Amino acid sequence: MFSKVLYSFVLVSLLSSSLNALANFVVIANDNAGLSSVSSKDFRAIYLKKKLYLASGEMAVVAGIKEGDARDLFISDVLRKSESTLNSYWARLMFSGRANPPRLFSSSDEVLEFVAATPGAIAYIADDAELIDGVKLLSLTAK
Repeated sequence: MFSKVLYSFVLVSLLSSSLNALANFVVIANDNAGLSSVSSKDFRAIYLKKKLYLASGEMAVVAGIKEGDARDLFISDVLRKSESTLNSYWARLMFSGRANPPRLFSSSDEVLEFVAATPGAIAYIADDAELIDGVKLLSLTAK
């Protein structure tokens, strides 16, 4: 029994560290969103608009960057999709009238400004961007 628990703990730790080691993106939220962390599973559901509310109960407003390495890694590692699959996903949802894709900006700085000014905002940005007032860095967990 103890060995199974230890094995599970080691596996979760390795998975969590591998997410952080590969990532050159970070997850941020509006400072008033009431979050300090988000699981990759929950962020995937929020980003794909399968989950509309943050854990705090606030309506999620999702954003990201249009292109670059951070976006590529986010799409492959968190969303587990390719760019073309993601575009098809949003086209289907928009055509059916069920949802619009997240707001995409040209730079991490623009995303930071949007998140700081928007209650319930959550987004990913490049990990080398400098945070501003009104934005909180979230830890992305494996669960």
